[in-house]
Amino acid sequence: MLVIPAIDLQDGKAVRLTKGVLASPTVYSEDPPQLAERFKDAGVKRLHIVDLDGAKTGNTVNLAIIEKIAKLGMQAEIGGGIRDMDSAERVFNAGAAFVIVGTAAVKDKVFVMELAAKYPQKVILGIDVRTGNGGVNSESGFAAADGWQTSTKIRAADLAAGYKSAAVESIIFTDIEKDGTLGGVNLSGVASFADLSPFKVIASGGVASRKDIDDLKALSHPNIYGVIVGKAIYEKKIALSEIV
Repeated sequence: MLVIPAIDLQDGKAVRLTKGVLASPTVYSEDPPQLAERFKDAGVKRLHIVDLDGAKTGNTVNLAIIEKIAKLGMQAEIGGGIRDMDSAERVFNAGAAFVIVGTAAVKDKVFVMELAAKYPQKVILGIDVRTGNGGVNSESGFAAADGWQTSTKIRAADLAAGYKSAAVESIIFTDIEKDGTLGGVNLSGVASFADLSPFKVIASGGVASRKDIDDLKALSHPNIYGVIVGKAIYEKKIALSEIV
């Protein structure tokens, strides 16, 4: 299983949020490129980078930092504020291997389809949901947008199905209620979504220990191929040597 460390950028710093609350970040590094270099030195091959300021404003605010990280040579999947072709191309030109579209996937299907056609297998859909305890088909299993600040009435599985003909690389499925909590992965929610997804699924949200990664692997789900790990690394619940 592909394990992808996460770097979230806010005000030029590497931070982690709890349940997507932008107003209460925990700062883990004042120098995100230096942090990324530590990951590289440990053997990490792929990074998940989100511009939280971009997700909120709709502009890629931390592009200069993203470019510095991308130059280190790891595969970088970049999200946050990518909502038109110009912003996507700026991120690709900065060195991104993949771009992640979340809000645009909800609000601008025409753009996302055009982007995937122009950059086949280089676009990742970010589908972020508040699943509660009922799984992705519950009343709470709707996609969020605008840096998780806007709720929709679009079910996660329906959103994914709408892109089944696109040349999309994968879907990052994030359980917002788990994200940044170290509360464990929503295994049933991820599996339920993966059952319906037309693309490979990367799980995100709640990883607290190596056991969560092992539990995902134990599902042996043919559609789940990766997991994103953030706070568990920064809080030393998981050593980088365990995931590379």
